[in-house]
Amino acid sequence: MSIDPATLPGVVLDDSQAELTGTWDRSSSFKPHVGRGYLHDNRRGDGQSTAVFRVKLSKTGRYDVRMAYSPHATRATKVPVIIKSGGAETRLTVDETQPLDPGGAFRSVGQVDLTGDGTQETTITISNTQTEGFVILDAIQLLEASKK
Repeated sequence: MSIDPATLPGVVLDDSQAELTGTWDRSSSFKPHVGRGYLHDNRRGDGQSTAVFRVKLSKTGRYDVRMAYSPHATRATKVPVIIKSGGAETRLTVDETQPLDPGGAFRSVGQVDLTGDGTQETTITISNTQTEGFVILDAIQLLEASKK
């Protein structure tokens, strides 16, 4: 099953929108996936494969960062994610062996404060630096976090 990113809430950044460096292999074997498939680093773990997502948000606030990937025992457990927004940097580590949120194609990996006024750029960088196992790159979803 392929999920059309346009049907999802919030800001969805598909792997096809990422600026890639290094070697990434394309696949669509595991379902569901967002868009036409996903990328993986073929267990290289060499720090040479990076993907940078760039987005200009219209609103400043706290966002739930969600990742789409296909969970499996062969996946990397310490995928580095670096988010830069408004001069601040947030570092997350994602365990892609963990199941996705029930009934969905994404899993919440953390909440971050992001700057948005339509002109400032937020970058989200995913790499295979010091990883063991497959790094899966499918999609990122940013949802405004509920205010408590």
